[in-house]
Amino acid sequence: MEKSKEHFSPSEKRIIKYLRRHKRGLTRAEAVEKLQEYSIGQRIHDLRARGYSIKTETFVHRNKDGIAVQCARYLIDDGKNN
Repeated sequence: MEKSKEHFSPSEKRIIKYLRRHKRGLTRAEAVEKLQEYSIGQRIHDLRARGYSIKTETFVHRNKDGIAVQCARYLIDDGKNN
């Protein structure tokens, strides 16, 4: 799918840059801590609508109380190997 030529928000630019540099992806907690992005799900939705291929991997993590919670990690597939 062709990527939209529209202008990107500063938030979208930061997320794309982060995903390209960090091949292990980005979780919601990392988005808040490292990018000060509190609406990562919506930004990922917006980027997908613009044509970016971003996949979601889910995993189980134990929180501070030892309860298993399901989490998501977002990864970009920009066709590059590096």
